[in-house]
Amino acid sequence: MRSRTTAGRDTDHAVLAALLVRTQALAADVARLHHDLAALRGLLNAPRSGGDAHISRDDSARLEAALPATRALLDAIDAAAQGRVFSAAELVAHAGVDARLADALRGMSAKRVGKRLRAIAGRVCGGIVLQRVGREAGGTLWAVVQVADDHLHAPAGDSIETGA
Repeated sequence: MRSRTTAGRDTDHAVLAALLVRTQALAADVARLHHDLAALRGLLNAPRSGGDAHISRDDSARLEAALPATRALLDAIDAAAQGRVFSAAELVAHAGVDARLADALRGMSAKRVGKRLRAIAGRVCGGIVLQRVGREAGGTLWAVVQVADDHLHAPAGDSIETGA
């Protein structure tokens, strides 16, 4: 029979081993996110021929491949919104009852969600695009729009609200 001290050390070693595995997984996630961020910056800062502000099919495909988190976020928002217009605050509130959306938002505040939505607005990803559709006292209103393959030239950051 082992002494209490040996059993305690074994438990400590098991806990430390589990923490090490989790820390390594988090480090890999951070490295992947840094890579994705660098790819996004490259796409956003790439010069457009002739001053064209539209995203090309190649850019769209590269963006989608480089940012799986964006795809997951847009898919979760699309499923949660079900064709309705929404604000960042409404998304955060709905994440309380929608596990998929909560996972995609990863505990972000409404302000941070709004900034993320602005960053990805107008970018086609998996046949859907997030568009700014208006403003109200609570902030910007958004909608997820389905797009056909031949409509991959969505203006980056353009509004589809009338008069804007």
